[in-house]
Amino acid sequence: EAFSADLIGQRLHVKYDAAKLSAPAIAEAVAATGLRVRHDDDVVPETPRTASWRLLALLASGALLFVAQGLQWADAFGWWPWALAGLSLALSAPLTWPKARHALKVGVLDVNVLMLVAAAGACLLGDWLEAAAVSWLFAIAQALEARTLDHARRAIRALLDLAPATALLRDSNEMVAVGLVPVGAVIVVRPGDAVALDGDIVAGHSAINQASITGESMPVDKGPGDEVFAGSVNGFGALEVRVTRPSRDTTLARIIYRVEQAQSHRAPSQTLV
Repeated sequence: EAFSADLIGQRLHVKYDAAKLSAPAIAEAVAATGLRVRHDDDVVPETPRTASWRLLALLASGALLFVAQGLQWADAFGWWPWALAGLSLALSAPLTWPKARHALKVGVLDVNVLMLVAAAGACLLGDWLEAAAVSWLFAIAQALEARTLDHARRAIRALLDLAPATALLRDSNEMVAVGLVPVGAVIVVRPGDAVALDGDIVAGHSAINQASITGESMPVDKGPGDEVFAGSVNGFGALEVRVTRPSRDTTLARIIYRVEQAQSHRAPSQTLV
């Protein structure tokens, strides 16, 4: 019925009628585009080895291109500039070809396809240096974009790690996943622990470091009746906190959601450029 892609989280959110469509069918449809799909818990990022090979190919392509350009300006070594430009193109073009192939497979004329068309046109015109420069510069742009996305993902992962995944219930003295803690339950926050859920203190006094949420540089003294946020760190005293919001609606969860939304949408000026 509807779907949306989360570029930062590398997730595809699909709304569908389970009576008419199954999850394996959705997975097959995604696989038909050339992409890989896994359950959310099994997402595997690009391996460091693959990233290293891509970086090495990019650096080698750039070095060959600059040497070829220098030889052409010096008008030296005859056909060597064109040979080095061809090697540079052979290293940088494969970095873009997989995306272009997937676009052609589904009938989309995207920027990856157009870049390869431009490089191929330059080759047909006999300007191998131009083809190599276009391909290398585009590969640089893709590498910078991938690096930016990786930084954004790391920032979001750091936010996710602020709040613990479990909370200690006062009444049962059991550790429970935060998603199962109901609003109104009382949780215990021991000294040095991070607060698991938003709530109000019902017993205890302590200094709370909530710099990650509010930006305050110094811990804040809090006692019964004061509000505490998930992800803040308890100081010297044990606290009993009555939960006021479910885990999906905590202040930290809303911050993470806003960050993801901001990173997943381009500004109008960026789209124009």
